[in-house]
Amino acid sequence: MKCKEINNSFIYAIEKSLSSNEQSAFEKHLISCKSCSKSYQRFRNVYQSINTEVEEFTPNPFLAQKVWEKATANTNSIRTLIVPLQRSAIVSIAAAGVALGIVMGTLLSTSSQSTINTNSEYYLQLAEDYFPSNLYSPYEELENND
Repeated sequence: MKCKEINNSFIYAIEKSLSSNEQSAFEKHLISCKSCSKSYQRFRNVYQSINTEVEEFTPNPFLAQKVWEKATANTNSIRTLIVPLQRSAIVSIAAAGVALGIVMGTLLSTSSQSTINTNSEYYLQLAEDYFPSNLYSPYEELENND
């Protein structure tokens, strides 16, 4: 067996779920490979310490039921207080959003109109500077082409 296969089968060897052929190949490899042997020893120590920790703590069989009873009792009492509060909060937030939208729309509308006016005046001035209306009229060319 290769080292990678051995490392992948550490847990199976500890839990004794390897077949007899796999177990003998596993043991032969550990005897011949010091690196895998050290890794297996460390892995087995960690596994045993975890199992020791788990076995020390036994769950209380009544704990889950007590927690469930308290959770259901508290949610029923809190739910009656929160539902009217939630509805009023939702309505308030919606009204504030509509009011904010109206105010922002009004401000942006007046702001964009003043910008449009400023821009159009600027462009008219530029047109007058580069193409004076007393010297050049684009409409005269259109009339002559007909």
